[in-house]
Amino acid sequence: MKNYKLQRFEGYQLYYMLMYFLSQTGLRISEALALRWTDIEGNKVTVERQTSRDNNNRLKLTTLKNTSSYRIIRLNDDLLRELKKFKLKQNELILSDKRFQKNEEGIMFQNYLGNLLYVNR
Repeated sequence: MKNYKLQRFEGYQLYYMLMYFLSQTGLRISEALALRWTDIEGNKVTVERQTSRDNNNRLKLTTLKNTSSYRIIRLNDDLLRELKKFKLKQNELILSDKRFQKNEEGIMFQNYLGNLLYVNR
């Protein structure tokens, strides 16, 4: 996964970072895809939303299903280091390539158009 390269944006290791993040945190993919950079404070991430589909099959951010799903998870040093590199690359692409759009909500795992990633089920 680490060697997989997006055709348009070499060095933007979106899928590697997502898989690594999921493996280190145990989050559901719908929770990880809804995370914003502001959800990380120090070495912790706050989980308080998820992605889901509306009646027209459009992707949206929603609240979690029950109160026990709201939680704070500690991030290890290796994951934090990788996240910092990923964010730097993301910001570099936003600033240097007009094709790479910024997600206005600060979503961590955005595609190059600035949209939420979605999972086909």
